[in-house]
Amino acid sequence: MLQIIKREVRAKHLRAKATNKMKGARAVLLQRIKMNRKTRFFRYWLVLYVYMLIIFLASSMSFASHDSSGGTLYNQVEDIRNSIFHFVEYLILAILFIRAIRISYPKFNINKVILLSFAFSIVFAFFDEMHQYFVPMRHWEVKDLVIDGIGVLAGIILYKKRQVFSWRG
Repeated sequence: MLQIIKREVRAKHLRAKATNKMKGARAVLLQRIKMNRKTRFFRYWLVLYVYMLIIFLASSMSFASHDSSGGTLYNQVEDIRNSIFHFVEYLILAILFIRAIRISYPKFNINKVILLSFAFSIVFAFFDEMHQYFVPMRHWEVKDLVIDGIGVLAGIILYKKRQVFSWRG
């Protein structure tokens, strides 16, 4: 009987010691998982939905055609600016998707979370580009879709690198 009590006390002590050693992203992740559903929705999914709405509204704006008086250099600079904007926009979207899925479904392994995030982000990029086809003075471009995909991949890689370095403790 005394041995059983000693074993239970020792196990409790080891659990407490292990909990105290938890640092960084693992402890934060466990804390976030314990959040209730409402808090999780507002903290992760609502932020994602608002960001997606901002992307949709930005792609709904009509822009006047480039003046030819600006020359080809002006058009090239605008093209580069637009490409950078698409890249960063979808990099952020991929990270927001990963965060929301990872916290809401903690039993999913990271590869499944990344695959879902990639798929949702690419599908959203496709529908966003398709939506631009119907907006006056906007057009659908495969180049933009490719840049969106590269941005999504960069977001996933950035998240994975951050995760690797933060778990080393």
